[in-house]
Amino acid sequence: MAIVKPNPGEQIKVISQVDSAVTCNEDDYEKYLESLDERHLDLSGEPTRFVLKKFLTWGEQDEVDKLKAHTEGRKVQPKMSFMAEDVRLSLVEIENPDSVPDLQKLKLEKDKWGKPTRDFVGILRDMKIVNDLFNARSSSHKANDDLKKS
Repeated sequence: MAIVKPNPGEQIKVISQVDSAVTCNEDDYEKYLESLDERHLDLSGEPTRFVLKKFLTWGEQDEVDKLKAHTEGRKVQPKMSFMAEDVRLSLVEIENPDSVPDLQKLKLEKDKWGKPTRDFVGILRDMKIVNDLFNARSSSHKANDDLKKS
């Protein structure tokens, strides 16, 4: 199989395990994150879907990489804030179910550059959504790597 250029516009849709429509167990949710196959989810209704860019630009990835670690004296310390920044730079839109009233819909707040605001991503972090989005995007890259090896 030949090496092919990834599609920079490719997107993925992710459902967070904190969504009330998701009723599957932890193992099935992990399988979902690895494959993004909604058949692993036991959905009791229409969930909210987060649309993410599968690939960041070089500049965006560089911003994320700068947040991954810092030094304290001679020791390199990992920082977890890079996950929120990765999600901030990859989040494109949020698809709310029609059944959710407009005032209760999760609406993407963007800054003057068209990126989600840090405050908005902070809300997602507090709701325990950021890790799901980050893990799904990371798994989608691993799935691509596995396909290249087969």
